[in-house]
Amino acid sequence: MKTLQYLFLALFVILFFTVSFFAQEEEDPPPSGFEINIENASTSNRLLKIRVYPISMVFNGYNEYDLHAQNPVQNVYNYINGRGKYIEVFYINPGNSIGLDFDGVNTNGGNVASIGRGMYKIEFDWNNDEYDNWQDSCILEYDEGNPGDLSLVLVDDHNNPRITFQWASCSAPELLPTDRKLYSFNQQGCGGFVRSKLYGNYTYSSSNNNNFTIFPQDFRIDCSEQSNDRDIDTYNRFGKLVNNLTITKSVETRTFDNTQDERLETPERIIISPICTLTINNQCEVTSIL
Repeated sequence: MKTLQYLFLALFVILFFTVSFFAQEEEDPPPSGFEINIENASTSNRLLKIRVYPISMVFNGYNEYDLHAQNPVQNVYNYINGRGKYIEVFYINPGNSIGLDFDGVNTNGGNVASIGRGMYKIEFDWNNDEYDNWQDSCILEYDEGNPGDLSLVLVDDHNNPRITFQWASCSAPELLPTDRKLYSFNQQGCGGFVRSKLYGNYTYSSSNNNNFTIFPQDFRIDCSEQSNDRDIDTYNRFGKLVNNLTITKSVETRTFDNTQDERLETPERIIISPICTLTINNQCEVTSIL
């Protein structure tokens, strides 16, 4: 009788751990170690090409309006504009992935580029199109809160290439939503948590070696050799404010000179989103240069 009991116990243990293993393999987020993991899981030998850039004012890990990263990686990236020091467009072979660091967390969780708080656009191409005809894209917005890690994956089973997403709070990946918008504070698209957006209290000051005085900053000009392609048409969205900002130093707009092409579009617009506030301290001056 004891032998039979031990046999049933052994079968139960084997069955339990087998079920647990396969459940974990099916549902757990990929253990990439990156804060934003972008993976090419193509089974049809498709090359994945991506490009990332801001489409609003963005804020670094110091909560400063400053394109410099709080957590740079020497000779890899120094800014939060979504590109590397020497590489703007990333190519990912099947079975491989790349990682973007989220500068809002005081650790380094990326190996190619960094982003901050605000809005970014991520473009995807899997047809190896040299003319940048991107097949898909998504808009990613980070607020003041801690979002957890995010995974974006190209899958193409049944010859149907598509991008899936999965926040760490979600149990399984899902297709990108129809509006192609992902929010760090609303992860219900894949069954994750939902909370109110936190608008934060960001500053444009001289703290933490923030030497910028231009307002608004332009990621196509102000990131030194790491600046994004000037051909990116942002419709002045780099001047869109989606968080609360207080300016505590004197700033000025960028000059426009057709020969030097310092300002890429004119007029530059400051767009303050609903509920957001833009505060300028009394002792500060804002100079508009035409």
